[in-house]
Amino acid sequence: MEKVLVINDSKFERLVLTDLVKRLGYKVQGSSEYDGWECFLSFKPDIVIANLNMNHIQGDELLADMKTKRPEIRCLLSSCSPVDSGFINQRGVDSILYTPVSLEELDRALSSMQNVAAQFSSAEPTMLAVEDIPAHSSGFSYCPYCGQSLEGLSYVFCPYCGEKL
Repeated sequence: MEKVLVINDSKFERLVLTDLVKRLGYKVQGSSEYDGWECFLSFKPDIVIANLNMNHIQGDELLADMKTKRPEIRCLLSSCSPVDSGFINQRGVDSILYTPVSLEELDRALSSMQNVAAQFSSAEPTMLAVEDIPAHSSGFSYCPYCGQSLEGLSYVFCPYCGEKL
């Protein structure tokens, strides 16, 4: 069963979308923008749906960072406003999901992600070693974006808000 992570700053929108995804037979987890990166690392989803405009981070930026960490991940950017597809393609987003969305539209969007997975699996695999990703060592005690304590931690991205440190 494929796993889908839904990241949205609106609890209501997040609950509605996670419910729809669950009804389609996927294993799903919802997350706020602050917990999105941590959920991405622990839940290990196959597909991520992130809202474009959130309070403290843009969904396309978060998805681009996730795509850097795991290039095989399939990324849907959700928005209730028109989105420039040329800009999105440069950010590693595979498709745009316009909301509000019906169950049938969501099913089509998630099914189309199967084609993305098939195209990726036929490409040359990219291997990234942990040592290829430098640890952050500027000595921040708190994340400059969300204010969460980073005492004693060494991260490239804030584990709370997903911003690059």
